[in-house]
Amino acid sequence: MPKNSVENLRNNIRVSYKKVQIFQNGKWVKTWWVGNSTPDHYGTYALLETPRGGVSEIPVVLEMRGLRGSIESRFTADPRAWMCTSLFHYAMSEIQSVSLKHADAPEQDFSIERVGPGRAFKVKDFKNNAIPFDTLKLVRYLDVFKKVHFESPNYTMSPEQIDSLKKTKPYYSFKMELTNGEKISLDAYRIKAPEGDVDLMGDPIEWDVNRMWAVLHDGSLVKIQYFSFDPVFVDISFFALGSRPVVF
Repeated sequence: MPKNSVENLRNNIRVSYKKVQIFQNGKWVKTWWVGNSTPDHYGTYALLETPRGGVSEIPVVLEMRGLRGSIESRFTADPRAWMCTSLFHYAMSEIQSVSLKHADAPEQDFSIERVGPGRAFKVKDFKNNAIPFDTLKLVRYLDVFKKVHFESPNYTMSPEQIDSLKKTKPYYSFKMELTNGEKISLDAYRIKAPEGDVDLMGDPIEWDVNRMWAVLHDGSLVKIQYFSFDPVFVDISFFALGSRPVVF
């Protein structure tokens, strides 16, 4: 590569870069100064800096095995891209109580409380009365909480829009308490469907049928899928004796 081209590349990286520092056992060992993609978009220019050699004179091309394309976008400092998406990862033995409120159908509200070891629970209706329930369905429901994830953090709503959302009534209000005393809550809000969306019959739909917003107990906003949360947002009728079993 001509000397002028090398210098231009170095200057370009100095102007527009992502600094990736690498540490081992708490000690800095190297830094990659990641620049833009190559002209063919099959790699990404970068400069290597080490404690002994300083910043390299000649840029290198970074590639990722199995990927033909620029990898510049893989280096991000946005903490949202690194968030763990796990919301629930609890065995039934860790659950002390669960409650769910439905905005449009309060008669379907319920709570579940542990009353002893193992599978000793009771289910209460919206009037706080204990009801008979199918034990296998209860176990199936509580098993859901071994693995529930959200889809993505909030990338679109402004702080003002989030505040406005929180002032509205959630469509679902979920609470859980663990046996160690930890309390978890989640308020879910429906999302307006894009204008022009229709159902399978061609009729206009008001609400997004795939996703909802969820405000977590720490106040953060994430997007969740009905696919993942339909097994969580059930009606009290789910636990009824004699009804057909539901398969998740």
